[in-house]
Amino acid sequence: MEFVDIQGWVVAAKDTVDLLKSAAGLLPKGERRAEIDGKIGVAEETLKRSDAKLARELGFKLCDCTFPPQIMLWKEAEKAHACPNLACGRRMKPGMQISGDVLTFLATPTRRNS
Repeated sequence: MEFVDIQGWVVAAKDTVDLLKSAAGLLPKGERRAEIDGKIGVAEETLKRSDAKLARELGFKLCDCTFPPQIMLWKEAEKAHACPNLACGRRMKPGMQISGDVLTFLATPTRRNS
C-alpha cells in the first residue's frame, strides 16, 4: 500500500465519522440517540488510535502526553518537532532521542554471573 492510498483512507475514515456525527444530530433525543452517540465516540477513539499507530509505523514522532499519543508536527521556524496539545507544548530538536524505557533499562543494575 502506498502513502497516497493510506492518506486517502485516513481522510475517508475521518469524513465518515464526521458524516455519522452530523446524521446523529438529526435524530431526536432519547435512548437510541445516546446509544448511537456512544458508538460514534468509540469510532472516533479507534480512529485516533489507528492514526497514532500508522504515524509510528511511518516513523513520525509521537508525544505521550495523551492517550492515544499526539502526532508531533514539524515546525520549520524552530527546527523542531512540536506537540499540537497546547497544554503540553513539548519540543524535540533533531538528534539522538532516548526513550524513558531505555533510560530505565540503562539505570537498572545488571546481574553478573559469578
